[in-house]
Amino acid sequence: MTCGHFTRYYDHNMYIQFVELKASTNVNSTDLRGLKNFAEFYGRTCHLCIAYWGQVEKREDNIFILPWQEVLKKML
Repeated sequence: MTCGHFTRYYDHNMYIQFVELKASTNVNSTDLRGLKNFAEFYGRTCHLCIAYWGQVEKREDNIFILPWQEVLKKML
């Protein structure tokens, strides 16, 4: 069940880190559209990530899909 999302990006001069939080235990290709569109629009090298309530780390279309706990650890 998806109940919402939060999007945040960080600009570190050389690249962008864009993190989207999904309140869902599943992430599918439709959930990746926003990040793909952002990367295409922005035109610079960027690291894309979806943090979600699931337990499995995945990578699809150059987007990291990670459990929210792992994303939080990497951000600190």
